[in-house]
Amino acid sequence: MAAAQGDAKSQLQVGVCHIVGRGTLVDEAAAAECFRLAAEAGDPTAQYNLGVCLGKGRGVEKDLEGAALWYRKSAEQADPMAQFRLALCYATGKGVGKCPDAAVAWYEKAAEAKHGGALFNLGVCCAQGDGTQRNDAKAVEYYLQAAELGVVQAQHNLALCLLTGVGAPKDAEQAVKWYLKAAQQGDAKAQFAAGVCFEVGQGTEKDLERAAQLYQAASEQGNVKAIVALALCYKTGAGVEEDQEKALRLFEVAAQKGNHRGMYHLGSYYLNIAADEDKATEWFKAAADKGNQDAVEALKKIADPQYMEQRRETRASRSRDASPPEVNPLRSTSVDRQKKKSSP
Repeated sequence: MAAAQGDAKSQLQVGVCHIVGRGTLVDEAAAAECFRLAAEAGDPTAQYNLGVCLGKGRGVEKDLEGAALWYRKSAEQADPMAQFRLALCYATGKGVGKCPDAAVAWYEKAAEAKHGGALFNLGVCCAQGDGTQRNDAKAVEYYLQAAELGVVQAQHNLALCLLTGVGAPKDAEQAVKWYLKAAQQGDAKAQFAAGVCFEVGQGTEKDLERAAQLYQAASEQGNVKAIVALALCYKTGAGVEEDQEKALRLFEVAAQKGNHRGMYHLGSYYLNIAADEDKATEWFKAAADKGNQDAVEALKKIADPQYMEQRRETRASRSRDASPPEVNPLRSTSVDRQKKKSSP
């Protein structure tokens, strides 16, 4: 009854029930209509929700300008979510003219309410000098606030700043701490970065098994740098049992994803193991085209006839040396018997 009488809060709650299917079937059109009625009555949460519906085309035709308009109405009533969304509109130029300065201004309003995304984005703006003067130290302050609220991207960026000394004194131990917090939330970049720290012993004790585990976690999410790192672990037996076949498969995955290190190592395999100079050249060229200097040097050597001839001779010599000597079992038996007869 109250909803029918236009009570804004009741309209808002009915809209929420329709959007999530609580006590009724999901009906986005009905939800958007309820939000509209409550928004027109001045409810800031409904205004924000209506903005989301318009921005994403949920229950209504997509209308970015309309979304920005309702975000503004809600933001002006100090709704931090709406302030953040309006800031994004200004940052991207969706629904309003692009204006980095206005984006920063609205991020700052949302940040006053400890909105994690706004704090993180302010950090990025300060780091890049976008909409505000570049200030690496201030960026770190914002990253820290957002990181403490659990914003995974902020945890990663904070760790990077601490590791490199950008905007804050270098502190490798703290960097590893924040990388691990982000890694535990599933951030692939942080998993890879933490793996590197454990592999080289930066900010923590060297732990090759832990490094390999972190590379594995990141590679399962498609992080190509982690895939190459994990391949090297299997190639050398660092932190895992050596497995050349797994290493090769991972190098192939990385190469297919366009990673120049994967391409280089694949070229090395074809040159040194498979003895396929054409395939090796193909992968070295692909890696060199992406700026891999090791591949450039490898191509120079392949182009040197004298060097390649020496390689072929060395390979052939090793092949002969590795062959077991021919044995005549009958003669061996005869000699053994003769030795037995002559024994006292």
